Amino acid sequence: MKNVFLDCGAMDGDVTARWMKTFADWDYYLFEADPCKADELGARFADCANVRVKHCAVWDEGDVLLLHRREKPCGSTFFADKTTGGEEVAIEPVPAVDFGVWVEDHLSESDCVVMKLNVEGAEYRVIRRMAEVGVLAWVDVLYVGWHACKVPSLRSEHARALRLLRESGVRWKEWRWPSPAGF
Repeated sequence: MKNVFLDCGAMDGDVTARWMKTFADWDYYLFEADPCKADELGARFADCANVRVKHCAVWDEGDVLLLHRREKPCGSTFFADKTTGGEEVAIEPVPAVDFGVWVEDHLSESDCVVMKLNVEGAEYRVIRRMAEVGVLAWVDVLYVGWHACKVPSLRSEHARALRLLRESGVRWKEWRWPSPAGF
């Protein structure tokens, strides 16, 4: 058994760095779709043997996605109808990983897994895919940022994601930054 922190939508790595202050000996996997942010993460954690930075989006299939870059650095998304984050300034292709399959290939059910999922709308597809593959229940605690209120095309997905979490027995908390007290 190993202790694993999955930071999906790692952005600047502050959440991982904060978690590492208490749990220095855990394994850390940081996933970031924004190429600029991913490069910064790689440099920030270059000397940390237990941190692996993945320059890709978490998604429900391996693919190349179009990242809609917004004015605000935390506002980029794969959903053109996102209503926050400022004006779109660029669209660029980025690689994506089938996250359910990735978890199945890299972790085990006996691992202690804490996951932060703040991926600007992709959380619904990721949760659904993890349930399909049978690995959603492997997550012991999930901190999730819900974005249906910001992406109109996802509003119908929210109830299904909540049902999947309930059925899998995952303990989850809504993610807010700054993070909840005690994180």
